[in-house]
Amino acid sequence: MAPGSPSRIAATILGMRASALSSVILVCVAAFVAAAGCGDDDPPPKEEPAGSVVDCEGMRCNSVVLPRGYEPIPACCASNGECGLDGTQFDQYGAMFDDLCQPRNQPGEADDECEASTPVATDFGMLTFPGCCTPAGRCGYLVNNAFTIIQLGLGCVDAQPFLEAGVPPSCTPGPGGGGGAGGGGP
Repeated sequence: MAPGSPSRIAATILGMRASALSSVILVCVAAFVAAAGCGDDDPPPKEEPAGSVVDCEGMRCNSVVLPRGYEPIPACCASNGECGLDGTQFDQYGAMFDDLCQPRNQPGEADDECEASTPVATDFGMLTFPGCCTPAGRCGYLVNNAFTIIQLGLGCVDAQPFLEAGVPPSCTPGPGGGGGAGGGGP
């Protein structure tokens, strides 16, 4: 092949194109790696508090994870051996529980005879809980969720220690209440 021949010129052009293509590919790969966060300059991802897990008589009990980076509500073992939630954080909203570890799934049903809780201001807005009737025939508050997004699952909590409600009025427990002698009905 002669130095100025068309074949030599074509081979040189093809070699230059291959070299340029390789350079473009290397630049693209480097840009992808940098964009994917593989470099050391990127801050670590922000971790959300995950809460903890406790074992209560063979049951695994989970904390309630709250949004916006708030500390989770810790799980605990209630006096009945069931899963519960530590009521300490409820104190800032006026909920003064006698037993700090409130059992989950406390029996009782929503009841029109019982008024909703007094509204309490929170960072998310005003918070209220619907009224419910405990198996003992006293009004309480249904504390299953807050703002329909935070699943608390406490069930029908006695109103007396909650939100300084005083002596709650009487109500008629539903058939699923299970309270009183005979389990609430035939």
